[in-house]
Amino acid sequence: MYSGVVANDLPALSTDQIGAFVELSRQGQIRAAAAVLGITEQGLRNRLLTLEQRLGVELYRKSRGPRRSTALTDQGRRFLPHAIGFLERAQELCRTFDVEAGPQEIRVASSQYLIRYLLIDVLKDFRTAAPEMHVRISTMNELEVEEALRNDPEVAM
Repeated sequence: MYSGVVANDLPALSTDQIGAFVELSRQGQIRAAAAVLGITEQGLRNRLLTLEQRLGVELYRKSRGPRRSTALTDQGRRFLPHAIGFLERAQELCRTFDVEAGPQEIRVASSQYLIRYLLIDVLKDFRTAAPEMHVRISTMNELEVEEALRNDPEVAM
């Protein structure tokens, strides 16, 4: 069913830009989000700036200095569920003709400490070895990681 949407009437948004925003919302910090995506902090900021310019809104609060939490604006919080839906639909679109392929995503639950001091380097090597795989990292405390291991059949240690 065709909805009548004309592509020329829409801003040029990319999955890279929207993925950067969603990952920033998950990680809460520019550095951590960039590490998960395997790009530089400046590369992440560039994607976010372009997305904000094309949408005409500020999606997150800019702050200077290392390791500061990055809060979403009201517009960012309103946009987030739509951004996640956009990525989910893009993923479905890519899988339309890929019936035989197995899972292309790995989910990792870890503490902030392990992400900063261990996983960042490991993920860079993994991304080089398996560029087709997407790694989704969730920051959790130790009790939440244990609970995820017990309750989610897709989580492994």
